[in-house]
Amino acid sequence: MKKKIIIPISIVVLIIIFIVSFSMCSSSNSQDYYENDDFSETDGFTEDNEIEDNISSVGNETLQYPSENDEWKYDVYETYITLKKYKGNSKTVNIPSEIENKPVKSIGSKCFNKDDQGVYNDTPPLKEPEFTSINIPDSIEVIESAAFKGVQISKLIIPKSVYFIDEYAFAYNDKLENIILPNSITVIKQGTFMNCTNLSSIQLPDNLEEIQGGAFEATGLENLVMPDSVAKCGDQVFAYCSKLKSITLSESLITDTNGSEMFEKCSSLTEIHFSGLEAGLNEYDLNGVNIDNLTIYGKSGSKAATSATRLGIKFVLE
Repeated sequence: MKKKIIIPISIVVLIIIFIVSFSMCSSSNSQDYYENDDFSETDGFTEDNEIEDNISSVGNETLQYPSENDEWKYDVYETYITLKKYKGNSKTVNIPSEIENKPVKSIGSKCFNKDDQGVYNDTPPLKEPEFTSINIPDSIEVIESAAFKGVQISKLIIPKSVYFIDEYAFAYNDKLENIILPNSITVIKQGTFMNCTNLSSIQLPDNLEEIQGGAFEATGLENLVMPDSVAKCGDQVFAYCSKLKSITLSESLITDTNGSEMFEKCSSLTEIHFSGLEAGLNEYDLNGVNIDNLTIYGKSGSKAATSATRLGIKFVLE
């Protein structure tokens, strides 16, 4: 006759507690695994917010992996490359049109900026790299924020393929003298050319719709004709342009969408031409401007005419 094995109740309880604890620990570890910030799509699971963080500015593609070669750090997406940082020391740079058999479509944020300071504001970079030339290929479609901020170069040719240039992209370039923006650009973002003190001429896109705040603040512009497609300007767009003498504003521009202090400290300003009826000025727009030397040109019955009368500025019909 076999003997019955009797297990004390206390041991049974301990076994149950152990099983429950192990189950909870496994669940916790699994949750930690999925919530880990380093967890990527290549691990087989990606949270929605992580997908958004890895979306490229060029399109709705997710980051495959970061990589680098002797000259560049770059991100590899499904069908293209985004340059992240220029590592080389050459003063003449030929941006590649292709890496790893994929087109290079984007110049990333701070790509040529040698420090991580002052990217999204008007703080100058700590270091200012100087180049003889930087050649941008036709494969490039996007130039991200502060990509060339602080870079010292006298000439840059933006190819027609570029349709988006982000904030402060060329700010603090003391050597840039002139630039032509392709017609594919519809918005000039905040601070794009801020403190390009020798930028004396620029060709604006025919289809330009908006110029955001401080876009040309403290540049060396002397004369400017705004295309009639521009409907909106931000604050201080031309503030501190001490060499600006004459400007022609867009026919589409209206006061309600016009930022304040547009011509603040433009001490050489003598002519403002209003092409439309709906744009005018206030005293804050002309802070630091010698209104005794200023003439406003515009149409009869326009807000420009009303502004001139209210501010005591000479008005001429045209």
